[in-house]
Amino acid sequence: MPARKTARRAKVQEFQSFLIDVVDWEVKYGFSLDTGKHSVTGGPYWEHVDLLLTGTFTLPEKLVGKTVSVSLLGDRRDDRLLDAPDQPHREPFGVGGLTVRGERREYLGSIPLSALWGLVAALYAGKIRSVALHGEAMKRGNARIRSINFARWHDPEEW
Repeated sequence: MPARKTARRAKVQEFQSFLIDVVDWEVKYGFSLDTGKHSVTGGPYWEHVDLLLTGTFTLPEKLVGKTVSVSLLGDRRDDRLLDAPDQPHREPFGVGGLTVRGERREYLGSIPLSALWGLVAALYAGKIRSVALHGEAMKRGNARIRSINFARWHDPEEW
């Protein structure tokens, strides 16, 4: 008797928002020659910009008050993606990933280099105090983040 075929149920993707109040921040910048067999960019120069935010969760409820680090890497390639919508592209993973496992709570993401310097200026002026992450629901301590938003304040009721 042949095996009976059963219809598979489509998985419903659940989404979740994470709000973070910024407590402290720092920026690191490096510029160097990028030559030799271990070249990162394939060009003559390499730069690295890292904006590190430290904050506390205000959403979701089970993480309220817990410290989290948010590391944003500035990438010139992201600038080119924004300017070339007619180019064929692969479906991106997201804008970053959030990991919450015990005492380890960190977000790692990449943003266009041009946007990063604007964020630094806004942080210095005290205009950004809140970060909102929105993406897939936390699964096994990880969440793919699809959007990141910066503001003076985010209302948890709106997220």
